[in-house]
Amino acid sequence: MDNNFRLSLSMLVSRYTDQFEQCLTSIQPFFDAFPTEFIVVDTGAPKEAINLAKKYATQIVSFAWCDDFSKARNAGLRLCSGDWFLFLDDDEYFDDVTEIIDFLKSPDADNYTSLSYCVHDYLSYDKPAYCSGRVTRMVKRTDDLRFIHRIHECFDPEPLLHLEKRTSVFTHHYGYAAKTPQELHAHSRRNLPLLIEECRQSPGDYRLEVLLANEYALLNQPDQAHETLLPWVQKLLHHELPQMEYMHAWTLETYFEALFSIRSFHEMQDTALALLNAEDLGFVCKWVLAYYGGIASALLGQYPLAADTFRIFFLINDYMTEHPEDQWMENKYQYNPDYVGNQVDLANKFMCVISYNNQNYEQTRCFLSKVNFETEDAFGMNDTCKQIANFLATLP
Repeated sequence: MDNNFRLSLSMLVSRYTDQFEQCLTSIQPFFDAFPTEFIVVDTGAPKEAINLAKKYATQIVSFAWCDDFSKARNAGLRLCSGDWFLFLDDDEYFDDVTEIIDFLKSPDADNYTSLSYCVHDYLSYDKPAYCSGRVTRMVKRTDDLRFIHRIHECFDPEPLLHLEKRTSVFTHHYGYAAKTPQELHAHSRRNLPLLIEECRQSPGDYRLEVLLANEYALLNQPDQAHETLLPWVQKLLHHELPQMEYMHAWTLETYFEALFSIRSFHEMQDTALALLNAEDLGFVCKWVLAYYGGIASALLGQYPLAADTFRIFFLINDYMTEHPEDQWMENKYQYNPDYVGNQVDLANKFMCVISYNNQNYEQTRCFLSKVNFETEDAFGMNDTCKQIANFLATLP
């Protein structure tokens, strides 16, 4: 190519976040490794942030915010000239970029058109809980490359999966972290009208509608979340969607949480058990289905069916624990170990109660020994399990 930059970095800067300085220092190794340009798009950032960005940026461009992330991203992309292009946010930072540097220095990079890494999305500032998703935010730059969608923007043309270099690199992202519930709701209220308009302009876009349903769920509007996802779940039931395991798992989890909120346990059970036998869904989806199918069956008082379904959940969970690398082979969305632990703990509590009701006290003790009474308890299961433990203590 007719430039000297191996890598172009671009970032939207709108505020001075707690992570901003870490973000900038985390990309310094790129500058040390090979010619790198850094384009900062100022969408209304305070002077403090811009002054700090000037220490690293090749160029800073002002952009009048217009409720369109893709237009802002494209303003930076148009100024880039590197062989490869990578974009990031001002509220995230890399843990270690050595693997990306080694890749760009190697002849192997010529065999790929994109690179993916993981993003740890933290849900709060003071707790370690996060969800981790694989993203493709680095591509070989071409003249026709652009961003599309005003929110949750993505590359167009879409990177080809079979030409993607998958790495173990990850960032710490605090864009979804909130100090108060009000702050979290404000974030969703900002996103909601943008997503509604984007879905109106791009009807039938699976990804956008799942994102819309997620915002409804965060705003405690489960009826709207259910209504948005129902057509897609019906397509899953009729095998009308391509194999997109990471999207299907997210869809099903949001859908079942909405059904739980509106107390539609029969629909929850029927859907979970019907899809649990589907051959075209991977084991991460089956993990979600067995978990919610077991809960729905237990809440409906169908304890033998609940026990059988939870046993499937435990088998899948054991496999996922023994083969964590396989999650990335089928699923772009990986569950945080703390989250997985909470789901397994709740399943153990339900099985403790089911075993107790069957007067199988030996099995009850087995499940009771696995219960963590410190986890959050939306079902009142901690008190129930404590009562069971007190009863078992009276037995010889």
